[in-house]
Amino acid sequence: GDELTATDTLLRGVPGVRLLLADSGVASALAHHCREIQLAVEAIEAAMEAGAALPTAELERRNHELIRVRDGVWAITRDRVRAAETVAKLAGVTRTGGSLEAFLSVHQALSAIDRLDVRGRDSAGLHLFVHDHALDLTDPATIAAIEARSGDANFGSGSVRIVDGVLSVVHKTAAEIGELGDNSSVIRKALAEDDLLHAALANDAARTLVLGHTRWASIGIISEPNAHPLNSDLLDAEGPYVVGVLNGDVDNFADLIAEDANSPEFGKKVDQLTNMGRKEIMAAAGMSNRFLDRPVRAMDKDEGVGANLSELRRVVEDLDPGKRGKLSGPRKILGIIPFGNKLTNYFRSYQSAQTHIQSILNNLASGKDELIMDNAAIDVERQKLWEAMGNLEQMIHISNSLDAKLEEKAAELDATDPAKAKAVRETALFYVRQRTQDLLTQMAVSVQGYLALDLVKKNNVELVKGVDRASTTTVGALRTAVTVAEAMTNQRLVLGQITALNETTAGIIDSTSTLLRDQTGKIHEQAAASTIPLETLQRAFQNIYDTMDEVDSFKLRALDSMKQTVTLLTDEVEKSKGYIARAEGQSQAQKQVAESSLLSIEG
Repeated sequence: GDELTATDTLLRGVPGVRLLLADSGVASALAHHCREIQLAVEAIEAAMEAGAALPTAELERRNHELIRVRDGVWAITRDRVRAAETVAKLAGVTRTGGSLEAFLSVHQALSAIDRLDVRGRDSAGLHLFVHDHALDLTDPATIAAIEARSGDANFGSGSVRIVDGVLSVVHKTAAEIGELGDNSSVIRKALAEDDLLHAALANDAARTLVLGHTRWASIGIISEPNAHPLNSDLLDAEGPYVVGVLNGDVDNFADLIAEDANSPEFGKKVDQLTNMGRKEIMAAAGMSNRFLDRPVRAMDKDEGVGANLSELRRVVEDLDPGKRGKLSGPRKILGIIPFGNKLTNYFRSYQSAQTHIQSILNNLASGKDELIMDNAAIDVERQKLWEAMGNLEQMIHISNSLDAKLEEKAAELDATDPAKAKAVRETALFYVRQRTQDLLTQMAVSVQGYLALDLVKKNNVELVKGVDRASTTTVGALRTAVTVAEAMTNQRLVLGQITALNETTAGIIDSTSTLLRDQTGKIHEQAAASTIPLETLQRAFQNIYDTMDEVDSFKLRALDSMKQTVTLLTDEVEKSKGYIARAEGQSQAQKQVAESSLLSIEG
């Protein structure tokens, strides 16, 4: 593949044409080798079909290389070799550097016209500007040849002009019925037989500019004068010599003026004027009509983004805790009989609505994608409308020019043929001016449509932003409201419990004081009523002394044991600090992940 690509690159342009024409054996050898390569490619493909299945990656790699080889063979045989053969036929024996370069450009232009033939082939034309030509403009034979081809005011096929020493030559063809490739064949034959052009190109320094055009007639008759390229001869105005092509038609007002106002031919040419710009108006009108359904679909109240936004608003308003009243109180049937808990029921409704909210958010995301695709389609239609407006502008220019010419000619006829002047104004000028008005009206409508498309696109951008806000801010606000409602309700419950607990504490203190008062009185009463025996008191004190001695002995014995216990516990506590830190870090990380997941699901 790389070798074929390199060969194709070497054979491009004038150097490649020179190489192939310098030695006919080079082209023959290339054709032979390309044929062998083609047969080898076919054999490889047959083996791949019959052989075992290959891995996908290997199969794609081989197919890619085979396609590169096929493309290289095609480029060499059908583009490079064919171009050299065509240039040789066009140039004939005149194979100077200027001739080969000019006819290579001619071949490329005619090849492009061949590809456009499928759109329409009523006519085609090719114009050449030849600078630094080899013509001797003082030679009588050359002067005679140029004068013989310079008299056609309509710049028909074969016409020649000399402008500031530069040769201007055009070849055209027009036919109502024909086959694909007929137009380019006629022009190739005319160029190959144009001796004046070949004489001009008999110079290595000659430089040629080629302008081509193919036409599908929408208005005007199919004829060589109406075929393009056209020149500025009929403008009758001071200025540079101009050759150009138009996406429209300039009718021959000179031919119209020359006809008898009462003849069928005059009426036929006037009828042609009434069709001028009709196709451009229809194309522009179609563009203006197609954009109108864009905002309707985007903001349909029963479906699409508008409906989803309305449904999300309804759900959010229904779940607004501020509209649910006091959530901490009991739920009552008929407002009288206690039944369930308002807070529990509210959070259950919020949880059950999550699936519905998520579905709405998914629909909004789809609607957002639709709006974005609408804007992409609007961009395409704006571009097409811009092109249609450009065509309208061209037709308006043509119409205005024709209007001015007809008015000028009618003014001239007022002195010589008033009846003809009247006919020109009432028929030709009237219809031209009417068509100009129609074109300008459609241009105004198209401009309005273009601006409306721009406005629709901006509105869609704002709708996309609104969908983003609804999907994030609104749902986030609802989640925050639910969280705050839950927290506030819990706070009210805790406050109630604290109040009740304080009341209970006060009651306990009061009852305890009452009990102490009653019990103390009874104790003093009992103390005064009886005396404890001395033996009992002595025995009691002795028991206390013995107990205190035992406690002191126990403390002495326990000191060593307590020291060992403290040392062991200190070591174990220090050892556990690392495990505690690790467990706490994992707990914090899990908590953050859980919170992040909740935000992504609800947001």
